[in-house]
Amino acid sequence: MFRTSFGASSCTRLSNTWRASLCKPRTFSSNPRLCIRFTPPSRARYVRFDESSTSGSNSRRTDLWGRRFGVGFLVVGAVYYIAHLEQVPETGRWRYMDVDPKRETELAEEVHAQILKENKGKILPANHPLTQVVRDVAQQLLHANDLGYLSDERVKRAHSLPAWLSGQSDVYDTNISSQRDGLAPGTGGREWKVVVIHDPRVVNAAATYVSSPSEMGHVVARHVSERYSLANWLLLAATFITTYTPLSFPVVDLMMTLVFNLPMSRSQELEADKIGLELAAKACYDPAGAISMFEKFEMHSRSHPGLIEFLQTHPSHVRRIERMKTLLPEAYAVQAATPECAQVQDMAYAMQNFS
Repeated sequence: MFRTSFGASSCTRLSNTWRASLCKPRTFSSNPRLCIRFTPPSRARYVRFDESSTSGSNSRRTDLWGRRFGVGFLVVGAVYYIAHLEQVPETGRWRYMDVDPKRETELAEEVHAQILKENKGKILPANHPLTQVVRDVAQQLLHANDLGYLSDERVKRAHSLPAWLSGQSDVYDTNISSQRDGLAPGTGGREWKVVVIHDPRVVNAAATYVSSPSEMGHVVARHVSERYSLANWLLLAATFITTYTPLSFPVVDLMMTLVFNLPMSRSQELEADKIGLELAAKACYDPAGAISMFEKFEMHSRSHPGLIEFLQTHPSHVRRIERMKTLLPEAYAVQAATPECAQVQDMAYAMQNFS
């Protein structure tokens, strides 16, 4: 005879749900009884995928797409960079340029407005003797190198020499087309603006001969537009470094200045010196005059020492002098190939003999 019981008893486990055992016989019976105990199953846990393997797979998939995106971005950036490389016509240096002429003209106007604002009260009037000298030098440089004319010059001459010396009358420059109107010099425009600033703190403010060709060299080589083109890439690089490294933006900005901006500025100054020597030589000025002027600057800097060259935007005077000495033969070759300069030399020689 069997009896079902849900009470407590000493029994062994037969399954997850049912427990059964032979219970001890009653004191008044020798037959053992079967004890069956029902226990509800433990709560089941349903797992569709293994969590650890799933997270690892997602991480590997994310890393793979991240690498693909990085490689693709580098490839597209490299192609875009190479497609915008060009050579500086005057020196043959390769550089990255990504700015259209209209935007370049806007930059030139912004720089001009900034110069006027920063030097308010220091700009010499048009009738000042020094302003007239600077304008005369600038006009000679522009006409001799066929670069254009001053903004308020009423007659645009096509010849580098005055009419009484060249034997030809002043004529309007027929090379000026309507497509060039409104563009900045260096981008096809031919209208130049000259501002003479008198600042006692700036030593080279009176360096009329040196300042004009060198500053024109910067404009001819479009150095401002070159720096503007690289600014976006430098900003992108700085953002990338600050995002994936513990470096802060001021630290990265200082690194960019020391590694890229200052060296590029010094390189552009040397390039402007080379272009300026050739512009001056073609305008029948003696290129060696630039060396004598920088020697005077060097003498002044000895008594007023400044920062080391590594922290400056301009090369040292000694370095510029040494480089100009190596460029003198090329400048004199340019001058020898200019017929107008031969006439000037003959006239100067005749005047010396007459005196």
